[in-house]
Formats: sequence, structure tokens, C-alpha cells
Amino acid sequence: MALFRIAFVDRGQEEIWRKFWLRPTELSKNARSANRNGALGRNDLVEAESLEDALATAQVRHGRCTVMPEGSAMVVDA
Repeated sequence: MALFRIAFVDRGQEEIWRKFWLRPTELSKNARSANRNGALGRNDLVEAESLEDALATAQVRHGRCTVMPEGSAMVVDA
């Protein structure tokens, strides 16, 4: 088992999340505004066998959100 940090964002905010985290030079006023309350920095710690399993678990936990694989990673290998 390993511990994974899984990023997630409210549905419909995926592109703003990508600009905020992956293309900061393209940041728009909307992206900065969307993160005022930390909405673009949400994540969950999930213990799982693989990143794919952790992503699936986080998706179930946060069913109204979209998990962001490109912002997720293993934290600790147990």
C-alpha cells in the first residue's frame, strides 16, 4: 500500500484548474478569482495499491467533483 495525494476540483472548473496549476503564465482573472477560497487547491490523501486505485477512491469520495490525475502523486510508499 502507498499513500497518494489526489487533486480534485468542482465539475466545470477543470480548465481553470489546469491553467492555475499547469500553465500559470496563462492565468486569467477568472482563475485567480476561482482560487480565492482555495477551490483550486483541494486534495485528498488516499491509501491504495496504485495511483489508478487512489484516483477511483477519491472519485467515489468526491462524487460531485473531478479528480485531476495530472495533479496527483504518490506521497509515501509503504
